[in-house]
Amino acid sequence: MPTSMQSIGAGEPTSLAVQQHDKEMARTVAMRDRMEARRDRFFNARNRTIGVDMDALSGQVAERRERDQAEAQEGADDHARQRYITMLLEQREAEEREAKRREMFDLKANWEEQAALPKGQPPKRGEPIKPHECGASALQNFAGEDHHAYDRSRLQRQQMRSWTTQQMAEKSANQDEERAEAARYAAYVKMLDARRGAMEAEEQAEAKQATKQQQLDNLFLAQQKAEAKHQDDLADRDAKALHVSNMMGDPLMCEDTGVAALGDGGVRREHFKGYSKAQIAQFYKENQQMLEEKAGAKEAEAAEEALWTSQTSHLNKMIEAHEAESAAQKRFEAMEHKAAILQQAEVEKARKKQAELDKYGSVQAGYFDGFGTSVR
Repeated sequence: MPTSMQSIGAGEPTSLAVQQHDKEMARTVAMRDRMEARRDRFFNARNRTIGVDMDALSGQVAERRERDQAEAQEGADDHARQRYITMLLEQREAEEREAKRREMFDLKANWEEQAALPKGQPPKRGEPIKPHECGASALQNFAGEDHHAYDRSRLQRQQMRSWTTQQMAEKSANQDEERAEAARYAAYVKMLDARRGAMEAEEQAEAKQATKQQQLDNLFLAQQKAEAKHQDDLADRDAKALHVSNMMGDPLMCEDTGVAALGDGGVRREHFKGYSKAQIAQFYKENQQMLEEKAGAKEAEAAEEALWTSQTSHLNKMIEAHEAESAAQKRFEAMEHKAAILQQAEVEKARKKQAELDKYGSVQAGYFDGFGTSVR
């Protein structure tokens, strides 16, 4: 087997397995970081409007711990699987190296056996020819000819088929693992969404209940306040009525004003206690009559002002109409005067033109009518 094939067969599967393992570990670490960040965002107590549910958080922590342990076990199983695949590849490479070594040993023993044969004593002619045992002089082998090319190509194809099958199996296992991980992550996200939805629904129900209770408390307080106000109004009304009744029944506050009246309508000043209700009513009546008289005078004045305004407006319209008629008459006379002046100018122009034509004199049309009519 050539050196290039030996290097590929000896080192490539191990490096691919290591790279695949590193990529898998990096993907797992990145997914764990994302899930940690997502969990931190979801369960940040500072962003909540109510207290934290410790039971739910404890359950989530326990679930997270179990999931981490399962992921660690899966990583350990994957690592053990990778080590087993690497061991199989190394074992196969060792078997191929051992087969090649035995092949080279057999070839060397054959050469030594042929070198030990005596010269000039060829074997019997009846034995079949073995090209691989013949020398160069038998013309059965050519320089550079490789009799093991078919076997080596077959081994290489088998090895490539084995590597391809292993890589396909690894890729299928990785895809199954990714799908399982995606399913677990989707279930975890679904669980978080359900838990968050339940907590939000609970918060909304509590907020709704609190709002309803606040409304009931407000209604109760409003009723109490309205009842207290009604009672205060009743007490105030009763107090006012009692005060008026006391004032009206108090002899000091309600003195008799008739003791100062005299028979002739006068009053005795030393006994004057104020005007009576009839006198006060008469005063109100006289004031009302005075107000009505003032209102009537004001209305009459307003009517007279309106009449004067109407007459003034009519007179102004008549003056404006007369002025407009006079202006129109003046414009008409000016136009007639202008037309007469223009007509006179036309006549004068025609006269001057005719005079310009007649200044040299002319012969009338009948002047030559008599020529050639003589009797001679």
